[in-house]
Amino acid sequence: MIGKAQTDAGSVAIELLVLGILIPALITSFGLNALLIQRHSLAAQQLAREAVRLSALGRLDERSEQALVEQEATELGLADNDVSLTVTAAIRRLGRICEVTATVAGRIEKARMVAQP
Repeated sequence: MIGKAQTDAGSVAIELLVLGILIPALITSFGLNALLIQRHSLAAQQLAREAVRLSALGRLDERSEQALVEQEATELGLADNDVSLTVTAAIRRLGRICEVTATVAGRIEKARMVAQP
């Protein structure tokens, strides 16, 4: 009987370690990683929308584009090369259409808007 009690005590300690500490830590880690990916995606979307608004109004020059990139990188704690903007404009039947592609930590978002005459 004494031998069996010692075996159970070791088993309980292992169960506590695995079920009580390791599994919740892994779940928390995966959850935080998913939130970080979502944060970068939302930041890319917001950056693209802000840049396309400025572009459609004719207020987006190279200096303001660089300022947007630097501000976003600073807010997210990323290097400047982890955040980028690509601005294109095309003439269509509706008028001049501005398109901005924003990349934040590998997350890519696009925004389009018709420019004001």
